[in-house]
Amino acid sequence: MTPAGDAGAGAARPAAPCSDADLYAKHLGIVGSPASPGRGRAEVSLDGRHLNAAGRVHGGAVFSLADAAIALAANAAAPEVAVVTASHIQFLEAVMPGEHLVAAAECEFRRGRRSGYIVRVTRADELVAVGHGETMDIAHAT
Repeated sequence: MTPAGDAGAGAARPAAPCSDADLYAKHLGIVGSPASPGRGRAEVSLDGRHLNAAGRVHGGAVFSLADAAIALAANAAAPEVAVVTASHIQFLEAVMPGEHLVAAAECEFRRGRRSGYIVRVTRADELVAVGHGETMDIAHAT
């Protein structure tokens, strides 16, 4: 669902939050796909840098992937710049190194400068985490 009143508004932007300028996403190996207004997608192939002390993938890596997908969706339409102001995630299945995850975010609502998103993280066709995020439009930093 696109935000109310935004259907078709704004031109799609490249996947800036997962670009070379996003050092954290780059460090984690998160790759963004071109986004459309209200929708974002990010992917990661999990490896040793994502492990916790139990030898499983750290929840923070999955959370960061979900956050990147929300950021892509929120920043897909020019000229606003949005930042994530609140998030929540539920981990449904453990994930292991060697697996490939995809996070897809979709806008649920838009009210003024705030927007809400649902994000689903999958391994193949299996849902491994689901979350919600809220963003706020801010002035573009020059």
